[in-house]
Formats: sequence, structure tokens, C-alpha cells
Amino acid sequence: MTSYPITHIEGLDADEVKTLRSLGIRTTERLLDEAKSPKARRKLAVKCGIDEKRLLRFANACDHMRIKGMGKGYLGLLQEVGVDTVRELRYRKPENLAGARAEANKKKKLVRFLPPDDERVVATVNAIADELTVNGLVQRYKVEETDDGLAGEEGTFAICSFWLVSALAEIGEHDRARSLCEKMLGFASSLNLYAEEIDARSGRHLGNFPQAFTHLALINAVMHVIRADHDLAASQPLMEGRAEELSLGELGD
Repeated sequence: MTSYPITHIEGLDADEVKTLRSLGIRTTERLLDEAKSPKARRKLAVKCGIDEKRLLRFANACDHMRIKGMGKGYLGLLQEVGVDTVRELRYRKPENLAGARAEANKKKKLVRFLPPDDERVVATVNAIADELTVNGLVQRYKVEETDDGLAGEEGTFAICSFWLVSALAEIGEHDRARSLCEKMLGFASSLNLYAEEIDARSGRHLGNFPQAFTHLALINAVMHVIRADHDLAASQPLMEGRAEELSLGELGD
């Protein structure tokens, strides 16, 4: 199960975070467990002073966040089109939901609201590559700086590292994207499968195995690299043709 610090829950204010932490509720997994039923929410509401309806909203958000890759932006899009619970998500037709989410995003600009060459996007990707990696592989967050209620270290998250491949390709860093992709491919198991996490020092697979969402990110990363290679190859003849044109022009002079 994916779990995050409760500060990742959109709409939960600082006072509520402080109160929940005082009750030992520091992660989305723990909050979901404490607010999973009407009876549990009534009990928790008395303890923390948060309205039961707000607790239900936060519990549903925590449930959604168990799905890997479900960040605030995509969660906001689902809520915008009326998908408030994982149960509702299960019964939506993918093609209809995709269309509704696309329309909602046009209005709300929750995801992809900046072009990949925007300096803020480029700076963010480079900051993650520089500051949130171990031997080039991406951490979920800095464990030593994040109060996640868990003890010890954790491995780098394979889905995050494959995301970085895609992000580097998006901002035009083709060589860096290809290099990281090849490095990640080298960590595949003997069955060409991936776990949830990878120890960046030993290459050992950690956590859930095999991890489906890792492989979705793998496919996306490889497609980004292939697309970047094709774009580069397509531009090469034009560059050579332009050079020949300049040479002929110089001879004519």
C-alpha cells in the first residue's frame, strides 16, 4: 500500500495536521484506517474536532492515494468529474472518464498547464535529478527530512526513476534520458520484471514484486526515448541538407 505524510492531503490545514499528528495519525494509511467507517469517523471527530464530512472527504482522498501515480493533480481531476471514491472509479468506463478528465483539465489546468520547455518545468526536473537521487535513481522523498511515521531507510522508487526518464525526454535532454533508461533496464530481474523499489547501491529489488505500476512507467519511459530518437533522426537529414545548401551557395559566390 502506498502511504504519504498527511501533509500531502489537499485541503487539510496546518491546525488539522497538528491535531491529527498529536493523535499519532501521521500518514495517509493511518488516517484511512482511523476514518474508514461512519462509526470510526464519529469517534475520530470527537477526538480531533474535525467535521465528519471533512473526515470522509480526507478518507476518500487517502484511499485514492493508495493508487501509485495518483498525485494531487490527477486526484483533483477525478474529484472534478464526480469520482470521489475508488469504488466509483472502478465502475467508470475508461474512455468516458478520459474524455471527462481532459475537458475538466482544460478548464482547471490541473496538469500539463505549462509547456515542457518552460523554465519552471526545466528547473523542477533538473532539481529532482540533482537533489532527490541516489546514484542517479530517484527517491520518493528525502527520508531523513520527512516525518512519514516510518523508521529506517527505503530504496529508490523505480516508478519515479522511469518518470525522470520521461521528464528528461520531455525537456529535450535526450542523452540524459537515454542514459538513465539504459541504466534502469540493466536493473531488470532475470524475468525482466521490476519490484517497487531498487537499492541504488546494490541494485537489489525491494518491496512489492512484481510491481505493475513500475512497468507502466517503464513502457512510458521507453516510448519517450524512442520518440526522441525518431525526432532526432527525422531532423538529421534536414540539417545535412541545409549544410549542403550552404556549401553550394558559397561555391556560387
